[in-house]
Amino acid sequence: MSVDLKYQTLLTTIKKYPVSAVAFSGGVDSTLLAKAVYDVFEKKGLAVTVFSPLVPQWERLLAQKMAAFIGVQHRIIEISELDADIVSNPPDRCYYCKNSIFKRIISESEKEGISIVFDGSNTDDMDDYRPGMRALRELGIKSPLKEAGLDKNSIRQISKHLKLKTWDHPSYACLASRFPYNSPITGEKLNMVETGEDFLHSMGFRQIRLRHHDKIGRIEISRDEIDLMMDTETMDKVSMKLKELGFIYVCLELEGYKMGNLNKLLEVSDD
Repeated sequence: MSVDLKYQTLLTTIKKYPVSAVAFSGGVDSTLLAKAVYDVFEKKGLAVTVFSPLVPQWERLLAQKMAAFIGVQHRIIEISELDADIVSNPPDRCYYCKNSIFKRIISESEKEGISIVFDGSNTDDMDDYRPGMRALRELGIKSPLKEAGLDKNSIRQISKHLKLKTWDHPSYACLASRFPYNSPITGEKLNMVETGEDFLHSMGFRQIRLRHHDKIGRIEISRDEIDLMMDTETMDKVSMKLKELGFIYVCLELEGYKMGNLNKLLEVSDD
């Protein structure tokens, strides 16, 4: 199927719904979805972004920039404190987080007379442990990218065709995903992770995760970037910076970054 036809399939899927809102992060998936919503509904459509302590500063700026680039109506909701069910970080933390976020998005959308909310889930999201999907089902959230049969690669192809600057951005997940389940999430820990990842980005790494294991900072980077880390000077700079942030030990995950890596710990604990 051609890129044009894939995009037309997405637009046709969206046209089945009345004027809708998008849960908008400014990432690859939600940016394409917001563009499609704008192309179908123009200024009547809506993008809603929820900023919480789990959203780093660079992602906040990106969301605002991409919404302005597309031209879609954009609403921002600020959450200053996390719910207790999120802070305690149980294995189904994502359920509580999605439930909290999307209830706010629904409420904001209803103020504009919009009753349908979209999220950016795609067909690839069906292959991992994602308790947040239960919250989306319970709240009646629709997933047009998935309905249109689009996977991540197709989303990137269409985004590039539409000249969306996010087309080659690395996949991203909220900062809560940096902590093993049942490890409480605190402001201090979040700051360690965000500052550490900002530093790693400044060193030239693109696809990264800095996992917080108490005294240990475990770095995951894509396999094609591991050679860059193996430079002695780079290793020294990274180790020094992360120890300044409070980690006592710094290690590198030799398998590299893989989506859902922390879920391996869940599997082990369930045995």
